[in-house]
Amino acid sequence: TGIAARFRQCSLDNYRTPLAGQKAALDECRAYVDQFQENYDAGRCLLLLGNFGNGKTHLGCAVLKAVVRQYGATALYVPAADIIAAIKSSFGRDSAVTEQAIFEELASVDLLLIDEIGAQGGTEFERQALHTIIDARYRNMFPTIVTSNLPSAELAAYIGDRALDRLRENGGLAVIFDWDSARGGEV
Repeated sequence: TGIAARFRQCSLDNYRTPLAGQKAALDECRAYVDQFQENYDAGRCLLLLGNFGNGKTHLGCAVLKAVVRQYGATALYVPAADIIAAIKSSFGRDSAVTEQAIFEELASVDLLLIDEIGAQGGTEFERQALHTIIDARYRNMFPTIVTSNLPSAELAAYIGDRALDRLRENGGLAVIFDWDSARGGEV
């Protein structure tokens, strides 16, 4: 799944919920997993949006792992910045991988988690690259999980209205994380 070492132990069972918003976010993520076959068939996406340090990546990775275990799905975790860096490095003459191969890999897994959209510079190149991936997955009806610290309106500006609209189609769910950072404490 490509889940980074820091997030390998993340699960739906160890996400702490002292706040009502955290419990609601966990419930939404559990429901997404429980209904994954329907979500998969509909290409229904999951957007985890809001403040930093409050468990979006934890829950995104937990959903990814649960879907792999319970449904045998193929899944991949990748930070948005790594996508951009991989595409840029594919332009080099000595690159062993092509831009097309990167897009094909990201577009072909059953469930893709793109982490930290909006933490990059917001260039037109980045917008276009992320749109290309989201659009390819949309056309193939593969669900995508997105995490971002950007509110919905800023996310639309960052990835484009069309890409956000595609993520929301067929009941794509946006879960808002509006409590303070838990870093330094437990999530």
